[in-house]
Amino acid sequence: MDLSYTDVANRYRRQTLSILADERPLSVSELASRIVAHPSNDATNESTETQVRKARLALYHVHLPKLDESGLVSYTHETGEVTVPEGVADDLAEIAETFRSQMDE
Repeated sequence: MDLSYTDVANRYRRQTLSILADERPLSVSELASRIVAHPSNDATNESTETQVRKARLALYHVHLPKLDESGLVSYTHETGEVTVPEGVADDLAEIAETFRSQMDE
């Protein structure tokens, strides 16, 4: 798999790949909720509902199309389902482990 820095430069994209390595398929809403609930995310004064809404919009308009274009995820606008393509799943587990260890530091 050919992974570029821009594919994983954003926290939402790294967390998306990490989450999908363990569980798929997910809806955009489920994915946004898990990203917001991740312990590495900074505390904010916004309600959880507001954070999830913002994450969902960012995923929908920016991050999922970029990951889909790079071939790291399969994202269907019509169904809102996010999954990992067949040939990527094995590599994604290894990549996700690297992200997790870096997020824990």
